[in-house]
Amino acid sequence: MACSGLCGDGMVKPGEICDDGDQFDNKGCKSDCTGLLPGFICTSGDIYNPSICSTICGDGIKAGTETCEDGNTNNGDGCSSTCLYETGWSCSGAVPDICSPICGDGIVVGTETCDDATQNLFGCT
Repeated sequence: MACSGLCGDGMVKPGEICDDGDQFDNKGCKSDCTGLLPGFICTSGDIYNPSICSTICGDGIKAGTETCEDGNTNNGDGCSSTCLYETGWSCSGAVPDICSPICGDGIVVGTETCDDATQNLFGCT
């Protein structure tokens, strides 16, 4: 008698591509265990171990716990190498995220040569 998969039990069985232990589209594996969600990569798992999924930062797809996605893994551009917003930047929230330095916040980032925290009242432009 062949074993059939019970999606969401954390065990990858015949008929399942992945199984991350639940039946929700939130951790990387589709809710029906037939494939991966966009922006995720998962271990294959087996009948003893669930699939372990994580996002792919820099792939241009905002997924999982990523707060931003600018299509690269560079730090210092507003969206970090781990796809989290960086301090001192204002970002669009779109994909890809476009970030600009916040002038007047007292933090020198990006193309700013100075930031006196006064929005240019004392000659810092």
